[in-house]
Amino acid sequence: SIDTIGRWPWPRSVMADALDIISEAGAKVIGLAVLYTEPETNPGLVVLKQVKDQLTPLAQGKNGAELAPVIETITNAEGQLDTDEKLAGSISLSGNVVLPLYFDIGTPEGNPTEQLTPSVVKNFITQIDNPNDKDAASVRQALAIKVPIEKFAKEAKAIGHLNVYPDRDGIYRSHMLLVDYSGQYFPSFATQLAATALNLK
Repeated sequence: SIDTIGRWPWPRSVMADALDIISEAGAKVIGLAVLYTEPETNPGLVVLKQVKDQLTPLAQGKNGAELAPVIETITNAEGQLDTDEKLAGSISLSGNVVLPLYFDIGTPEGNPTEQLTPSVVKNFITQIDNPNDKDAASVRQALAIKVPIEKFAKEAKAIGHLNVYPDRDGIYRSHMLLVDYSGQYFPSFATQLAATALNLK
């Protein structure tokens, strides 16, 4: 795949094409296990927007009709170069994509400063039966959270954490079903995949 497509990370337009193909093949749920916490900056798109901003006032003048096709061409090019918009569209079109988030695990002091968007908040659980049961499935606390950009988060079917935690000897033997972030319990990525596949909340 590296020989065919190129080195990682692949452009988000490539990931969008992959989602489209998988979705068209009839996948019940798609787990996109790539953490997109920042927008993808395309220098060409930035320059195009600058040119468009300069031409738009001229196009509104008396002799600006000739610039209308140029501005339309630029607008179409913007759509092709905006890979974030393309991936967001593919996530929305699929309707069954689960995205990841990630926590910095640790005991917090006070409440977190970052405000979570409704797209992320809809994925947490407010009450569980055994949060302190060390013999069953203890729930670890988090200091900070890294979430997908809002453009993707609002289109996702569900969002779950990718955190894993080793035993004292460094071996991974268990799965963290939940992480406690300021009293909000976030399910794991795998749990969200299973719940979506089984049509469960």
